[in-house]
Amino acid sequence: MVRTLRELRRPRKSPSPPASPSTQPLPMLICSDFHVGEYAKDLSRIEYVKRSVQLDREFCAFLEYHASHRLDERPWRLVINGDFLDLVAVTFMPSEKELLRHPELELSVEERELGLHNDANKAVWKVEHVAARHRALMTYLADFVARGNHLELLYGNHDAEMYWPQAQQRLIELLVEAYFGGESVEGIEPEEFRARIAFHPWFFFVPGRIYIEHGNQYDDFSSFDHRLVPLIPFDQDHVAMPVSHLIIRYFVNRYENFRSHDKDNWTLREYVGWLRQEGWENTLRIMTLFGSLFAQVWAYADAVRRSPQLPELDRRNEQELIRLSKRSGIAEQVLRDVNAARNRPLETSFLRTMQLAAVDKTALVLLLCSAVLSLLASGVLLDLFAWLSNAEPFRASTRLLLVLLTIVLGVLAWPLETALLAIFARGKLSTAVGPKLEKGAADLARILDTSHIVFGHSHMPVQSRLRAEPECWYTNIGCWVVPERRERHDPECQSTLTYGLYDWDNNSVELQRWCTRENLPVPFSSSRREKPSEGPSHDALLEGLSHPHRRLRRPR
Repeated sequence: MVRTLRELRRPRKSPSPPASPSTQPLPMLICSDFHVGEYAKDLSRIEYVKRSVQLDREFCAFLEYHASHRLDERPWRLVINGDFLDLVAVTFMPSEKELLRHPELELSVEERELGLHNDANKAVWKVEHVAARHRALMTYLADFVARGNHLELLYGNHDAEMYWPQAQQRLIELLVEAYFGGESVEGIEPEEFRARIAFHPWFFFVPGRIYIEHGNQYDDFSSFDHRLVPLIPFDQDHVAMPVSHLIIRYFVNRYENFRSHDKDNWTLREYVGWLRQEGWENTLRIMTLFGSLFAQVWAYADAVRRSPQLPELDRRNEQELIRLSKRSGIAEQVLRDVNAARNRPLETSFLRTMQLAAVDKTALVLLLCSAVLSLLASGVLLDLFAWLSNAEPFRASTRLLLVLLTIVLGVLAWPLETALLAIFARGKLSTAVGPKLEKGAADLARILDTSHIVFGHSHMPVQSRLRAEPECWYTNIGCWVVPERRERHDPECQSTLTYGLYDWDNNSVELQRWCTRENLPVPFSSSRREKPSEGPSHDALLEGLSHPHRRLRRPR
């Protein structure tokens, strides 16, 4: 007789005690940067649906594997370290019927072009519809929690809308619905299920052991000036829009063939190569979109700096910091020091905004062109005057020399002006995220009592030692952005899907790579040298007999 999925899981008993504080000694799986909502678009609909299925398939395999393979038979603590849903990238929107049923979702002209804004009601709508497009992911994630594991959720910059309590509660209820489906299930109650899921507004911290934060606070393109109340100062019904959000909304969401994830370190030559690849017929459109983007950045930054509500937001953030201190047991001054270690958003500084919008460079180019044109025009006028007065004409070679001298002075002024502005703006403008995060981790190592500082955000897996005594390590766990092609034929499993494994007993963080060819974990450090096919058999790996996780076993 065929048994339903519901019947198959009825006898399952909860293998873990009721939820406990974060100090419970559980091994951790730390993942970051899924960007699930990136595929929630109407553009090229079939392509995005196929990519959604691919992402679900990889992460569901990851969850199923670890639900069946435990470290010392203890349940896992899965920490999703921000940028999970990527609500900034969502561009599909309610149908006209939905708008009639839900007047609170009324759309502006801009929203009809670029997608919903980020107030609480629209954040809830986006959470529901992203989850609907990723039903398999939600189902497997719910099943992972129901099998005794814990889920800790942090929000980064791409899913800062999860700040809204309504959005957090809705995501939890969607997981409850995915597992229980409105029915009772033996072995676990909905309240126990909910208790295993926790949201963290800033970081996940076990003193003396591990500090986990998304990392966007150390990137001035993506940081929030008020992390615990990340709202627009002049419109506190909406979440703040760092420069990276403005770039996504006003350029990436408008131009179908552009992904922002791998462009942080692009040089001018690479951008020119991309323009050639896109075709010169699109160059004018791209430049127009960039012009519109910089106008939006300048207007938004000016409104933020001039907002009279900034002191109020400062007070609210301080109040939330005090509450967090009481809940977490971390001293208020320590939290203030951690907050002070951030890179303040670009839009809070007039000079930094000038650097970003290249206002100084534009002014210098206009000044140089004006000077050259003035010299040429004055030469024509002098020639005319000499002709009318029968005077000796101004030598052409002299005029040419003056023009060349002006151009040379302009070229020399370019780096000088850049250096002076960098001095007054306290640093050059850089889009390279990795160095900023490494500096932020080093600053935190001087503030916090911890052995490990773990970030995401940059999408680049890195591990380095910050100090020797007492030992402290920085780990960036990379990302879970599914590559353009599935790595089924890569003999060395060079998948981009990376994550961290924290072993509580050894107080160690190990970088792992999810091998999409074998649906198995591979140590990140050795995945470039060792081929899984040369090791034990596939069946032996499935039994956990030679898995890179120490003492890994199937739960009984």
